[in-house]
Formats: sequence, C-alpha cells, structure tokens
Amino acid sequence: MRFPFFGRASSPGPLVPVRAGHAQLPDLLDQVPVELLAPAESYVRADAGYLNEIDNPRMDDLNRRYLGKGNFDCPPIRAFTVENAVVFDSGTVLTADNRLILATFNPANKQVVNRVERVDHDTSTLALPQDIPVFPGTHYLVKRIGSSNYSHWLLEMFPRIPLLRERLGPAFDDIRLIVPAPPEPLGTVLDEMFDWAGVGSQTMATGHDFVGRFERLIVPVGLSAHPFWLHPAAIRSVERLAVRSDGPPPGGRWLFVSRKDSKRRVLLNEDEVFDALQRRFPQLERVVCSGLSFARQRELFAGASVVVAVMGGSFGNIVFSPRGGRAVVIGPGQYADLFFRNLATQKEMSYLEVRGRPQNGAPQASFRLARTSLDRIIEFLGQPAEAPAPPAATVGPSNRRRISSGSSFEATIGYSRAVVCDGWVFVSGTTGYDYASMTLPEGVEDQCRNTLANIAAALAQAGARLDDVVRVRYILPDRTDFPKLWPQLSAAFATARPAATMIEARLMEDAMRIEIEVTARLPGG
Repeated sequence: MRFPFFGRASSPGPLVPVRAGHAQLPDLLDQVPVELLAPAESYVRADAGYLNEIDNPRMDDLNRRYLGKGNFDCPPIRAFTVENAVVFDSGTVLTADNRLILATFNPANKQVVNRVERVDHDTSTLALPQDIPVFPGTHYLVKRIGSSNYSHWLLEMFPRIPLLRERLGPAFDDIRLIVPAPPEPLGTVLDEMFDWAGVGSQTMATGHDFVGRFERLIVPVGLSAHPFWLHPAAIRSVERLAVRSDGPPPGGRWLFVSRKDSKRRVLLNEDEVFDALQRRFPQLERVVCSGLSFARQRELFAGASVVVAVMGGSFGNIVFSPRGGRAVVIGPGQYADLFFRNLATQKEMSYLEVRGRPQNGAPQASFRLARTSLDRIIEFLGQPAEAPAPPAATVGPSNRRRISSGSSFEATIGYSRAVVCDGWVFVSGTTGYDYASMTLPEGVEDQCRNTLANIAAALAQAGARLDDVVRVRYILPDRTDFPKLWPQLSAAFATARPAATMIEARLMEDAMRIEIEVTARLPGG
C-alpha cells in the first residue's frame, strides 16, 4: 500500500552528532517531501488575570513577553514517511536503512546505547542488532516514550490520530498505531479514549524494552510532550469528535477540580478554599477526576461553564466545555507554565491564574492559598459573565473571524467552514461526511444527520447553536428525498424556525445527497 502524498526516505543521509537529551532530525526533511496534517495558524491571546503570592522572575518574564493581546503563531503539524525503519525504546531512537534519524536520549544511558549496540558520533556509523522483529505494512508512531500527563495526551499527542485520519480517509483503516503504554490509571483512560475515537483495534502498545523494524513508518515532526503548542487544529479535532459523539456541550455547571489525591501541586488548604467558595457560590461542586472513566470526565466538563481547578492534567478537559465560559487555575507560585492559559484562550474563556505560596522550593511543590488570593477568586467569579473572546480561529480584517474545520480543501479552494462578522455566523454549504472516519454514508437520512452535526460543531466554535439559525438553504440532487428529512429538520430547528429554501441541484460528488447552508445570529448580537 502506498500513500502518494508521503515521501520515501530510502537513503536519509549521513549520521550527524546527536545532542544528549534532545530530539533532532538531520538533513532528512530536506530530502523527502513533508506533508502537512494542519497548516501554520495563529490565534489571538486574550488578556488574563494573574496573581502570585511570591516573586517569580521567570513567570513575570513569560507574562511580559508572551501574554496580553496579540497573535500567537503555531507552527504547522507535519509528518513524513521512512521505510525499513527501526524503532528503539518506543521512539527514543529511530533509524531508517541503518542510519540514525532521531534520538532523544543521553548517551550515558547504557540501557539504550547497548540496545543500539554502537552509536559512533565521530565516524558516523551505527550498528544494529540482528534479531529485530519485523512488522509489515504501514505504522504510525503516535509519540515517543515520555509524558504520562493526561492533558498532554488529550490535546497534543492524541490529535495526531484524527488529523491523520482526516488526511488519509478510508486508507487510515489499514494503519496500525504505535502507542507507548503509559502507567495506570492513565493507560486505562487512553484505552477508552482510543475506543471513543474508533481506533482501539488499531493500537499497538509498546514499552521501554520495545524494538521493532517497520516496513513503512509515518513519523510526526516533533515527538516531544508539547509538539503543537496547542495548535487550533488539534483543539478543533477533539471538539469535533466530542460533538459527534456526545452532542453540543450544554454548559451551566460550576466545577471545582481537586488534586487532593495527588503527590505534587496539592493545595494544602483546599477544604478551606472550597468551603469559602461554595458559601459564596452554592452551585460549585467538587470533583476528583483521577479514577473517573473518560466518558464521565467528558460528561462533567461538557456540562461546565465555570471551572476552578487546582493546576493539573484534568484541566485539559475544558476542551469538552462550551466556549466562552470562565476558568480559574490555582497553582504553586514558583511553577512557570503557559499551557493552561493558552488552552483557556483557545476556548475563549475569561481566565484568572492564581499562584499560592509553596511549602518548599521544588517547581511543583504543594502550596497554600492566602485569604487575599481567595478574595480575588471570589471577585472574579462574582463578576457578570463577559461576552466570549474571539474564538481560536484565523483573524481576518476588522471584526471578521474565520473558523476552520481543518480540511485541506479550505486552503485549496479558498473558503472557510464559517465566517463570523458583526454578530452574524455564516456557515458554508455542509455535506454529510463523517469527519471522524472520513466516510460518507449512503442513505440521505444518515447524510442529513451528519450534516446537522457538522453544522452544530461549526456554530459551537462561533459561540452559537442551531437554535440561533435564522436562514437555512437545503440543496438536494433529488427533490423527492426532501420529505424523508422533515422529521430530522423539524427537530433540529424546532426552536429557531428559520426562513428556509429547498433547491434541487447537482452536488460536487454523485454520492452526496444533501448539502445545507445556514446563517445564524450570535446570542446578544
């Protein structure tokens, strides 16, 4: 099986010195075509509240350099293919045709070096074991051994899977996924995550002692724990899966996300903080996400419009929350990180970050929160909800915003999935593709169901719902199919009751049996 858009690398060039502790690709990327899974994209970083009980020069520098309003540029998400590739230690060392391509290890680590047998930086040679098991066909190295943080998986490694599936279409079903097995309980949650995405049967779990030779291997560019810097396409890919699986997020809930059962970054006076917040906001409920199923975590956060979280991986679940809510993250004062703030920006949330006094100098030490910090949180949560910030979409002229589905056809043809302007949302003509599996069902009823779900996902990114639609156009190649869809359409637009037109016309592909275009008015617009 061949994938014509991925290039071969039968001779990736000479070995180059490997810097200890770093991943690098030598001249390989200049020798083979590198395919985009998502183009470079910018999003607007909204202003955020910040309060720290101690001096943190590094965090202050990050605030000064990166925060405030302005575009944040995300690099493209890319991948390449190599043949006759050997993977050691689940991606710690990667070779193709006996030449080193990628290494993320310290040469002093004898366990890894001994498995490779010899890495001679001076003479540019590499010796490999002879008894390496061979895996035919095409495999996808989702990530290397490394982070076992839930949010990193959910938002930065896992999205590589739906993005490649959207790029390949049905050919993706013939690929196996190489997934380093994380420790429990994350391993069980990831099994649920892959089943939710419909790829559980394609995964191949590996460990630190893994070594294998692959006939053909697709390798993402950037195998680190933070490969995308929360690329909007990665966030959208998870949101699309959630809307298709669970429906648009209802919101309305207030969550306090605890870390009482953790070993680090524990809020030592959590009970005092939570009790004070709940007295002021009785609707606030405390949850501990470790031990919860993936489905239950999605359900909790899809229902949450306000999230107060002790800094930890569970905060990544706000990807399932409605856009435009409010979030507070509480963490130790000396820990410097922008991950949580970038994610809240992507979700168009009003955001406050509060840092307490740590019990020692360790970066992720447990900490306490002073009364002044608690008062700041109460003040923030007591303010009226603000209008959603500009969504994580491409910023155009004036107040126009473009929303992308992540499809490569948008750049090729020159259109957007939706455009938001002056309080209006204009959604392009949408068909019944299931973008999770890149398949188009045969029946017009199934295509209509998918079309409405795709439209709902685009509206959700803009801050609107089907109830906000004011104009709809239905285009069908066969007008006699239209009555079959009336039950679905009347249910979808029971509240909106928009102005409507049905047109009989041929569509781009003969298999397409319905296309729907809508215009909506933003709430309060």
